[in-house]
Amino acid sequence: MKEIINGKVYNTETAEKICSWENGYCSEEPYYVLETIFQKRTGEYFLYGCGGTLTKYGQSHGNNDIAGASIIPFSVEDCKKWASDKLSAVEYFSIWSYRRTANDIDNWFV
Repeated sequence: MKEIINGKVYNTETAEKICSWENGYCSEEPYYVLETIFQKRTGEYFLYGCGGTLTKYGQSHGNNDIAGASIIPFSVEDCKKWASDKLSAVEYFSIWSYRRTANDIDNWFV
């Protein structure tokens, strides 16, 4: 998926996939959600999310509800918050321990 948001290109085909989370529903169900964090070559992060008709990604077209998808630009703080909510501690630290920047992981659980 490719979107231009505020003049910046976000493309799931060219960005690096960092981690993903699914909510446990079958992908054909209306409550299914898949979210993936990506990092662009420029270092920027974004969330790609898709879901069934009864999720925040679902879309209405007239009388029809359909599954949908969207891209949301994320800061490092947004990514860490999302990951701490969605991933296990082991998954979280395996991803973020090598992506350190000033005041990142060392201060996360202080």
